[in-house]
Amino acid sequence: MTSKAVFKKNGRGLWAQCDASQEILAAIKDGKDVVVSVHAPRNPQFLRLYWAVLTDIADSGAWEWDADLLDEWIKRRLGYLRVIEVNGERIVKTKSIAMESMGADKFRKFFDRAMFYVCTEIIGEPEWETFRDAIVNRIEGRYRDPREQEAA
Repeated sequence: MTSKAVFKKNGRGLWAQCDASQEILAAIKDGKDVVVSVHAPRNPQFLRLYWAVLTDIADSGAWEWDADLLDEWIKRRLGYLRVIEVNGERIVKTKSIAMESMGADKFRKFFDRAMFYVCTEIIGEPEWETFRDAIVNRIEGRYRDPREQEAA
């Protein structure tokens, strides 16, 4: 059985955080050994927020296509690509920004670059940092620039 689940550490135990995680845990027989790989993901709200911004743009008419195509376009414009070669032919694919593919620091940099691109090239808002901060404030209160953390 291979499954992904979300748990929260409390004291000396891990506690299932959603129905799906509880079902996975319930499917394991008492006393059975299982192998657990622990990964502390980035704030999942950032990924949801990224998609909310793209959906808002797509719905507003400022972009011709849907949010998925806008995501593809942004990744290509930012050079967030991987190149694979098959039988001498180069294939260019966009990289994944899924939780498993990118940690918090890398996603924050991607998010900042994406918001800069969205503001300056798509919606024409030159104050991209104000736009980004307003978005981030919905999640965590105050935006913390990674450069501020490095300087501290």
